[in-house]
Amino acid sequence: MIAHYLESDESGPVNVAPLHDWLVAEHGYPGSLRSLQRYYAKHYPRPRHRARRRVETPPGAQAQADWAEWPKLQISGRTVYGYQFHLLLSHSRFPAMVWSPRG
Repeated sequence: MIAHYLESDESGPVNVAPLHDWLVAEHGYPGSLRSLQRYYAKHYPRPRHRARRRVETPPGAQAQADWAEWPKLQISGRTVYGYQFHLLLSHSRFPAMVWSPRG
């Protein structure tokens, strides 16, 4: 049944959890997910490792930016609506934050 499932599943790398769900629902498999994982590791080859390329950017060339809103920010004892601009540099992962209060 496992070979049949693997032949019909064209979605890419094998995830054993949906296979376990299918075996339980369709065939009344009484075993645990962990027992299926052990069986699969013993009887089927490991997938080959795919090549990965690490891309590094020069300092200052790339960053991730985001905004945050803080509706109940306390400044000098009074509640104001605050905004935060958050910048994260890709090269160093160093964050920079700029606050802007609005009262």
